[in-house]
Amino acid sequence: MIEFLAFVRQLLTSFENMIMMLKKRVTTICLFTFTALCSFGQSSNQLTFIENKGQWESHINHRVSVPNGMIYLETDAFTHTRYSGEDFETHHEVKHEDQLAAENVIIRGHAWKTQFIGSNNQTTATGQNEREEYYNFFLGNDPNKWAGDVSAYNTVYYNNFYDGIDMVVYSQDGSFKYDLIVSPGVSPAQISWSYAGLENYSLVDGNLKLQTSVGDFFEMNPYVYQNINGLKVEVECQFSLSNNVVSFEFPNGYDASKELIIDPVLVGATLSGTIGTSNYGHCATYDDAGNIYSGAICFGTGYPVTFGAFQTTFAAGGTDISLSCLSPDASSLLYVTYLGGSGGDYPHSMIVNANGELHVFGSSSSTDFPTSAGALSSTVGGFEDIVITHFNATGTGIIGSTYVGGASGDGRNDLSWNYGDQYRGEIMLDPAGNICVASCTESNDFPVTAGAYQTTYGGGSQDAVLFSLNPNCSALNWSTYVGGAGHEVGFGLRFDGGHVYMC
Repeated sequence: MIEFLAFVRQLLTSFENMIMMLKKRVTTICLFTFTALCSFGQSSNQLTFIENKGQWESHINHRVSVPNGMIYLETDAFTHTRYSGEDFETHHEVKHEDQLAAENVIIRGHAWKTQFIGSNNQTTATGQNEREEYYNFFLGNDPNKWAGDVSAYNTVYYNNFYDGIDMVVYSQDGSFKYDLIVSPGVSPAQISWSYAGLENYSLVDGNLKLQTSVGDFFEMNPYVYQNINGLKVEVECQFSLSNNVVSFEFPNGYDASKELIIDPVLVGATLSGTIGTSNYGHCATYDDAGNIYSGAICFGTGYPVTFGAFQTTFAAGGTDISLSCLSPDASSLLYVTYLGGSGGDYPHSMIVNANGELHVFGSSSSTDFPTSAGALSSTVGGFEDIVITHFNATGTGIIGSTYVGGASGDGRNDLSWNYGDQYRGEIMLDPAGNICVASCTESNDFPVTAGAYQTTYGGGSQDAVLFSLNPNCSALNWSTYVGGAGHEVGFGLRFDGGHVYMC
């Protein structure tokens, strides 16, 4: 008994020491993350207008992320998609308790269109004030819809939006704004618009109140001015609403010989959440230059098929992988790459080779995950598969991308249920650049190679798997199960000479 008590005291002391070490590590990690986010977040109030290079429908010129949604800029319209901030908060809370239940959380949304009446169909929308970072889109299995090196801007300029009237779209303090610039001698009476998909819209205290199923939005009574003799002179202006058509009125007139700037702003009154859509970090890595790579999931918001209220589920609605590359001090965003299909796509682990090429291991339930020509597998085998994608050094192109799996679930760990444990496993590269992955499977037909250590499923709910792909993801070098009659998962791996070690 004395020996046993001594052993317990020793165990508790060791446990306390371990907790102290973990606290120190967690504190350090949190401080670093906070510093990085603060440094990068200095310009986060400025909305980013991303050009369309074929990744979206052809009538879209630019897209901008706004709080809990997107706005699509078109030749003669703005199309809005907004999601419920309350529902995103609910998903966040549920996810920490039950990850499977979180994928079924209902996300309410609302889509509507601002349709400008009589605007010029031949107007050109040009990005201005180009940002330093660029974006890459690998969404779906149609390579014609993939786009790399997509530019982003702080401003979009519509030349001759109406005859003699230009429009400038930008942001201020995180709010979506547009200015209508009326040339001297040109009538602003040309400008009018209506809304499609709103529950109601009306004038309240001079502002346009836009009612949706996810909150109220306001087009604020515009600030209108003219530059006269070097001074900014305000002009009285108000909205006019007649037969569901909105226009501008100028009760006291204005100097028609001078340029007139009409400056409204769109704000939300009942929104919560972050800029853009919900985003959860999953993994990170670095390259030889010290650049930082983060892997996360974002709620993929597509162009609305219909207008008005709608709802979707979090995973079934599309969770895409978002990959960000930042400078070593995290002060500059270098590029962002989106990766995924129409289902749930999750990154598990990443690594960058000596050439700066990012390799991503994840899991996907998408039937249209982007795969490369000659891939090992271009179709999902079960309800989810392991996915491997090898990018070029700029993230603008795919060197290789494939599914790996059998007829059941692959890649998502069911052995333990701590937060995030479902998305475990690791990707590493051997000296020849081959891709090695430690993961798990529930499939008794997982692809294994002849002569492997274990060629048949061991039993239980899942086995660990360990496999090696060639660099372009077109063939297995070797692949094996590692498991018995219970439950196993591969968490990590390392190389040592001709040996592979798996945890």
